[in-house]
Amino acid sequence: HIEEHGKKILTDLLKELGGWPVLEGNSWNDANFTWTDLLIKFRKLGLRIDSFIEMTVDPDPRNSSTYTIQLDQLKTGLLRDWLVTRSKLKPYLDLMVNVSVELGANRTRAQREFNESLEFEIKLAKFSLSPEERQDLTKLLNYMTIKELQEKFPKIPWLNYINGILHSEIKLRENDTVLVLVPSYFSSLEKLIENTPKRVLANYAIFRAVQDMISLLPKQMYRHFQTALQSLQGQSERPARWKHCSMTAHNKLPFLASSLYVQKYFDKDAKRKTVEMIKYLKGSFVEILKNIEWMDEITRQKALSKVSKMVDNVGYPGELFNGSLLEQYYKRLEFDESNYLKSFLNLNVHQTNKSFEKLSGKFNTTDWTEHADVADVGASYALSTNSINFPAGILQGIFFNKDRPNYMNFGAIGSVIGHEITHGFDELGKQYDPNGNVVNWWAAETETKFKNKTRCMVYQYGNYTVSQVNKT
Repeated sequence: HIEEHGKKILTDLLKELGGWPVLEGNSWNDANFTWTDLLIKFRKLGLRIDSFIEMTVDPDPRNSSTYTIQLDQLKTGLLRDWLVTRSKLKPYLDLMVNVSVELGANRTRAQREFNESLEFEIKLAKFSLSPEERQDLTKLLNYMTIKELQEKFPKIPWLNYINGILHSEIKLRENDTVLVLVPSYFSSLEKLIENTPKRVLANYAIFRAVQDMISLLPKQMYRHFQTALQSLQGQSERPARWKHCSMTAHNKLPFLASSLYVQKYFDKDAKRKTVEMIKYLKGSFVEILKNIEWMDEITRQKALSKVSKMVDNVGYPGELFNGSLLEQYYKRLEFDESNYLKSFLNLNVHQTNKSFEKLSGKFNTTDWTEHADVADVGASYALSTNSINFPAGILQGIFFNKDRPNYMNFGAIGSVIGHEITHGFDELGKQYDPNGNVVNWWAAETETKFKNKTRCMVYQYGNYTVSQVNKT
């Protein structure tokens, strides 16, 4: 089906968007084009909406019992560092050019226009903050009403844009408050957009949308995606399409994939044993906190409270065994068996709808959907819930086996558990209190000592050189 109809389905979709300038040539008309209208169309169709601004609905960092709209810098199509340092640009540019040529673009035109598009994205990347610069949350928590946002960055029609991206019965008004994470980015963004031809904006945004779908397109186009991945990730083999299909099924239907996984493969005994190990490891961490000499007593008591309130999510939530509950969750999802790409886009719409629906409710730390994606070999610490999460997928293989001696499990999954506990107290985690709110609970002197010790650690590890790559 992909081979027969994939290209036509995509070209029809591009027409619905008003055409991709690089394909349309001189016949593309920018008279009615605005980038905000294009992204609102993307939202309705299930295309990516974070290529200029990332808008999410998440627990409010200052009051984690409520949800808030958060406006953030873009998500880049290539690693931010690569764009900023202008490294590994060629495979990315080649992908843009080759995919558009497959769809009928003139190669010389594509080369020229995507050079401009890439320069635009590089500028956006340079306006954005690096992960290191985002560590200090006090700089990111800028609350504004939409009216204030409009006054501060007047070139962007904020109320229309936010409501268009929400695309729901929930309608925001100009006195509603949103969280603006990087105001300097939006200031630079509106100036850049003002001075960038509409053609460049459209080429850039549409490529970023198409980029997400390349693995679902005919072999010839998918091959360009494989070649780019090989160059960018240093893979010796081209990743097989079935792996992408499998990954897409899991990413887009995480709760169904997880339900099937735990019912077929997960040993309930693994959950019991892991919970027991967490208890021991938390106990050991408490002993460490009690004996830290550089920590004052008030901060120590607050740290101990944070450990005691830390929630453990192990294995899976019981709701994954409730078929009718899962059906209810996915009831509005529509599949078209004759149109794989359309089904993929419907899944995107459904996921975004589910995420944005939360805006009308209270944040519930026991909400099963918050930790139901468990067919995953990964562990995490969640800042807003002060919880450590060990999904079913990691409680097997080299990490854990209930029939192994305890010392082996402590050496394997135990080190992961210890690692996640400490995230509650690292440079980012220490800015959150036991209830998942951003609060400074550290005494100034203790915080200074902590920072000095972390600097010492950075310096120590910065002196180790890996000879194979000659880097620290």
